[in-house]
Amino acid sequence: MNVSRLTILLLLLCCSVGHAGLALKNAGFESRDYSGWAIRGAGWSIDHKKVSKGESAAVCRVKKGDAAETRACVQALSGIEVGRIVEVQVDVSAISVVQSANSKVCLAVLCMDTKNNLIKEYRSGVTSPGTAFMPVKIDDAVILPGTEQVYVMLVVEVFRNAEDDDWWRFDEVLLNIR
Repeated sequence: MNVSRLTILLLLLCCSVGHAGLALKNAGFESRDYSGWAIRGAGWSIDHKKVSKGESAAVCRVKKGDAAETRACVQALSGIEVGRIVEVQVDVSAISVVQSANSKVCLAVLCMDTKNNLIKEYRSGVTSPGTAFMPVKIDDAVILPGTEQVYVMLVVEVFRNAEDDDWWRFDEVLLNIR
């Protein structure tokens, strides 16, 4: 069987579009824990009742009386070439329609240099989601010169002392590098 050069070139191009080898670990929290993710701040747990897809979702609870702080579920990616574009999406919902407006959530992609200095930050967020999951996405994070590490972050920003409980759900984190 004779395979043309054009066929081989097309196969190579198709395989490189998804940037094989780079994937988020435990992107849907299906391991029922935070394997592959680093947790910063209090209130994180895994929920098995209401999920976007699969059987598990990450949950961050802001309790009444909690102080202002930033909480995050973080995953680091290495080896993404300069000029590539990172696209990330996560499904987000509130546990109840009544959120006390103590906090907001966002998805962030950070490009850091070898000394862990911030080169560029991309953010997309929501302050008042419903109880149905909705996508939050970043589709234009360009990897800039000097980037050593890329961080994907699910962020809960508690911006004042909590007057009541807020609950945030995260599920089905999707990554594409082009």
